[in-house]
Amino acid sequence: EEGQTCFDADCPMGTTLVGGGGRWGPNLVFQASEPDAAGEQWLVCGAGAGAGMPATIEVDAYCAVLPPGAQVHIYEEATLVPPEQTGCTQTQCELGVPISGGVSAGITMTVLSSRPEGERWTACGRADGNFNVQVRSRVLCLEG
Repeated sequence: EEGQTCFDADCPMGTTLVGGGGRWGPNLVFQASEPDAAGEQWLVCGAGAGAGMPATIEVDAYCAVLPPGAQVHIYEEATLVPPEQTGCTQTQCELGVPISGGVSAGITMTVLSSRPEGERWTACGRADGNFNVQVRSRVLCLEG
């Protein structure tokens, strides 16, 4: 479809989301690969590149049985990127250490990176249109 579509992958009962990712074809305008706001599902989102063109999205969730007392927390930060500019946002773990993260961007943004940097998750993008576009990073942090 022309509008944004998100697909998700869940972890089996008794396991915790610790990461994820996905694959998509050339007929999809990539918009996100990230944990959901609750840290329970991995999302991959995009929009159709053209009417009537099929697009495929595959989503992977990486799940683990955590040791007693261990917890995963999720944090996020976002920033607006001006037209034709590049911008980055960094999300730091308030509790724990980063184990995985992701990025979400508007349809008129090209995602340039989504990666760990020390104790933070950094996501960068370039606004390709004529207006401000938000880029967001989310990080999953393991405590204990």
